[in-house]
Amino acid sequence: MWAQKTPVFMPNIRNWRRSEMTFSYRTALRNEYKSFFAMIVSYIFLEILGDVFAKHKLELDSFWLIILSVSSIFFIVTMIVKIKTRVLDVEGR
Repeated sequence: MWAQKTPVFMPNIRNWRRSEMTFSYRTALRNEYKSFFAMIVSYIFLEILGDVFAKHKLELDSFWLIILSVSSIFFIVTMIVKIKTRVLDVEGR
């Protein structure tokens, strides 16, 4: 089992083995699009919170509004593609 062979704090470089699977962007996109969107929303929330404490007013810069719009569109399109198609499915994963 991987957990029994892997040190918790200090990795042993000599025991490193290359993965048998190659990296798949489609698998990463299928599994991580929600995390990506949550990260963007978190950054925007922290930006707004920082403005509230520093400037004592609630504002959203146009840069962050554009980032939110683009990431929202990306999130919705990816969710629809994942649900309605098999484009993001990779055989054997």
